[in-house]
Amino acid sequence: MKTTQNSKNYNNKVVVIGGGFVGSAIFHDLIVNRYFNEYGLIDINEKLAQGVVADLDDGYGKNNFSSNLTIKVSDYKDVGNANIVVITAGRNQRPGETRTELLKDNVKILTAIIENINKSGFNGIMIIVSNPNDVMTHIARKISNLPGEQIFGSGTVLDSFRAKQMIIGEHGDTSLLLKNIGKDTEAVEKQVRNRAYEIIQNKGNTCYGIAAAVSYIIKTILSDKNENNNVLPLSVKYDDISISVPVVLDIKNDKISIKTQLLNDMDKTQKNKFNHSCETVKTNIKSLEN
Repeated sequence: MKTTQNSKNYNNKVVVIGGGFVGSAIFHDLIVNRYFNEYGLIDINEKLAQGVVADLDDGYGKNNFSSNLTIKVSDYKDVGNANIVVITAGRNQRPGETRTELLKDNVKILTAIIENINKSGFNGIMIIVSNPNDVMTHIARKISNLPGEQIFGSGTVLDSFRAKQMIIGEHGDTSLLLKNIGKDTEAVEKQVRNRAYEIIQNKGNTCYGIAAAVSYIIKTILSDKNENNNVLPLSVKYDDISISVPVVLDIKNDKISIKTQLLNDMDKTQKNKFNHSCETVKTNIKSLEN
């Protein structure tokens, strides 16, 4: 696996799958930060993808005198030599709807996407952003041809941005603070859990926050550094599920290291919350069998 910007085996390219509010916001954020030379967007609605690409190409593409970026509508053949694929596709979360209610519809969509990626020969890093994130990441790991170290979910990075401190567990209604901060713990956790619902109620969707979170994750990947103080709460394999835990990405050595000591240092209250969060994800995974 080669993912850094100096890679000789890849084309310094990212492909975003899903051109809706979240996908187009991520696509825009990555272009603005100029992490890659080539940016591809895939969506089942080709006209939507064409519109998003044309709009961004006008501002940031090769038509701009100061830019050498390639911004284009892609297909799955383009995925094969990409460094990173970001999957955002799925049905939108409706006002008042929990993430778990999205589950069965979005798993069908994800399965079709992963099957197409498998056919492309892709061997880079796959970031799952679709919700419910932990279950979708779990499913992706099961059906993808990639090694587990090359697949993870955006997890609770956005939740941590919202709390201004690390949030772990389910990216959803059972997320929790890694560290008990005393009497304010419950209030902070509740505020983080409700934040997405409040935004959806007001504007119909969330997109800019998660775009910033994914951009930060990719910046960390491309830095190609193994820094123990650069810990991210990503959805990775933990026991038999995928859930957000503190990890260090060591891309150069194809490793994702869980900071188990940080989990061991949690007090009893937070450990119980984390165990409950794990059970919630397990229940959601089992619901697919019904």
